[in-house]
Amino acid sequence: MNQSAVNEIYATALEHYEAGRLQEAESLCLSLVRDHAKHLSLLGSIAMQVGRPDIAVGRFSQAVEVLPDSADINYNLAVALMQKGELEEAVSAFDRAVQLGCGQSGLPLNRANALHRTGKTDEAIAWLRQLGADGDPVVDRSRLVEFLVTIKHFEEALREVDSLLDQYPDLPHFYFNKGLILKELRQGREAIVCFERAVEIQPDLTVAFNNIGATWQDLGELAQAVRFFRQAVGMEPNNSIYWFNLAKACLKMGDRVSALSSIRRAIAFNRTEIRYWNCYVDIITSMSELQVSQDLIDELKYCLSMPELASSKLRKVVFILLSRQIIVTSLVLGDDSLHYTNFNDLFSDKSLSAKHQELSHPLFLDSLSEEIVTFPPLEHFLSAMRRHLLEASVNNTLDDILWNNGLAFLCALANQCFLNEYIYWQTEVEEKLLESLVNRVAKAFKVGQKPCFSSIALIGAYRPLWRESFADQLRDHPGLVDCSGMTRLLRIQIDEPREELRIREDIPILTSIHSKISRKVQEQYEENPYPRWIMPYGKPPFPILNYMSTVLPNLIENPPQLPSAPKILVAGCGTGRQPIDLAITLPASDIKAIDLSRASLAYAQRKAREMDISNIHFGQADLLELSDWQERYDLIACSGVLHHMEDPERGLDVLLACLKPGGVMQLGLYSETARQGVIAARSLVAKQGYSSSIKDIRHFRQKVYALPADNMIRKDTMFNDFFATSPCRDLFFHVQEHRFSLPQLQEIFSCRQLRFLGFAMFEGVYKVFEAYFQRFPDDPQGLSLENWAVFEEENPNTFSSMYQFYIQKPSMK
Repeated sequence: MNQSAVNEIYATALEHYEAGRLQEAESLCLSLVRDHAKHLSLLGSIAMQVGRPDIAVGRFSQAVEVLPDSADINYNLAVALMQKGELEEAVSAFDRAVQLGCGQSGLPLNRANALHRTGKTDEAIAWLRQLGADGDPVVDRSRLVEFLVTIKHFEEALREVDSLLDQYPDLPHFYFNKGLILKELRQGREAIVCFERAVEIQPDLTVAFNNIGATWQDLGELAQAVRFFRQAVGMEPNNSIYWFNLAKACLKMGDRVSALSSIRRAIAFNRTEIRYWNCYVDIITSMSELQVSQDLIDELKYCLSMPELASSKLRKVVFILLSRQIIVTSLVLGDDSLHYTNFNDLFSDKSLSAKHQELSHPLFLDSLSEEIVTFPPLEHFLSAMRRHLLEASVNNTLDDILWNNGLAFLCALANQCFLNEYIYWQTEVEEKLLESLVNRVAKAFKVGQKPCFSSIALIGAYRPLWRESFADQLRDHPGLVDCSGMTRLLRIQIDEPREELRIREDIPILTSIHSKISRKVQEQYEENPYPRWIMPYGKPPFPILNYMSTVLPNLIENPPQLPSAPKILVAGCGTGRQPIDLAITLPASDIKAIDLSRASLAYAQRKAREMDISNIHFGQADLLELSDWQERYDLIACSGVLHHMEDPERGLDVLLACLKPGGVMQLGLYSETARQGVIAARSLVAKQGYSSSIKDIRHFRQKVYALPADNMIRKDTMFNDFFATSPCRDLFFHVQEHRFSLPQLQEIFSCRQLRFLGFAMFEGVYKVFEAYFQRFPDDPQGLSLENWAVFEEENPNTFSSMYQFYIQKPSMK
């Protein structure tokens, strides 16, 4: 290939890269010979963009071999090495870039950060000071201040910026920097004085108005915060960050209408920023009234298409919104909401056909097929709708009332019932009608008659189709090709369960299961994979150092240093959502995922294959039997497992033995304080003599629904787990449960010399941390379990799900 053609291909690849078309750019670069440094470097940049610094290092290293005197390529290699966690090598590469005269503006701070991460913080500071002495004192000393702030050396940064102000009292950005430092030091009012001084010198310094707003917000003065954020967007109406900040402040004030308007402005200027969409979801999910519009429907569709945004909370909003404003409102919210006696009139009235079509709204159908309904009025409606349509089918009147595209609704209803594991109430009459329908369909298949797809969908709404005698004939039926909704239904109810049965046979057995409690727990989870899920949480890939700072953003001092390709054990992985999320987030990791239940492991393996994830190794094991394992792990995740063991501390000790010195463990344990409603519900189960059978679970739920709205059981237990069979069984009928208090946990950590790293920051707990820091401002890292115990006593529902936290094993001395 001649040089002209090579240059042309490179130019096209670069154009694709700059436009975000990474796959096209990569394909073009790979078509070229290996000894072109520019192409190799671009391949390295593409790998960095998709969160694969391990691949990027290889590409940049090849480019350096071809062109060793390129300052920029050496710099890019250094950044990739730092992202990969190979810090000593990164420092060396940065040094080569410096020697070659690299002019990249990010080099000083990146090299300083690499030195800091290797424990050479003093050397990094000294080097930046020297740059300030030899170069531009304003630019380079400002960079030193920025670095000191980055590494949380706020007091030293403050001294440095005060020294600069003594020399340059009229430069506004030094006052601005001092304001930022004081804000970090929680000296909000002093910070505002500095920002205001910067504005006096430079009235058009919009970023200062924005930070005044942010500081007032930290101080709890939301009206003042909104005032300054509005001033910032007035000065720079195209700045999406300012609109984003205004939206968050309006939301905190309770002005959700203004918040929604503001976040929509932010999204209009930057549609790809995930933070804006997360804020949008927070706003939407907090609004009690929403006006249905095509714009809103389009926004919700976009959110639900993104794993990072498609939370259960958002799905619930979609269900509520469509139930109240799109679906036949008089049915969902009518006086007969528990029994629905007015079906016949409504569905026989052809003038209401447009309302019937709303039941087949695509967004509603997708949501029914992908997320469990946790909105009781909608559950009652769907349950009654199922009964009504079953009666019509058996009585041969279904075709008279089924609207156009009604079959799509029936298929989505069947998918919903499969997802919730058929938890909806069934009467004895329904059971008899169902048997009659099943027999009719089976007979039709035997005599070669064309199947009634609506009847088949109805059967799938009561029990899984893969278990039916006619499943094979149904799956091979040629009429399915053009049948709306049936293809998806049969994939979910026949193909996937059968694939899981095949996978179960190949899952390796890693340990025996001797414990009686372990065997009982195993038996409980073999009946149904738990929990069923469709999409992962979908955090983007990033290096392990960034991962720890994301889940523990308040941990400032001595954060754990984990290798770039960590060995991870997920003990009690269930159906695989946690290890799959880790595999997506940390693609260079090597993950072992174990569980007692082969049914759950088969579900997990199927989902991993479906998502083309290859860095997870699944196996059946009892963690109590891991004592003989020689493998040691950098990170162990064990959420919702130890509290179901006969002796949770014994289980913890076994896991600690598998953890490397200095390794990190993520645990999830039940809170005694937060589970009072669950404790009362478990007492009700015992008092009524309910078993953990599906029939008794349904009876129990009917009992809870019949309780007064202010009853503790109804008030404190009707969260997500209440609305599906396996989670409900796990929550109220589990064969073994322990609960903990924070003083107990402190004692457990203390006697094992474990370092408490903090409670995990995840969806829904940000407000908890804000409230905690207002209550205990002297604990900015949130590490005092004594304080948290007080906070939980004052706010008993703080840990209603579980305590989710990280601990660290002592390093070897």
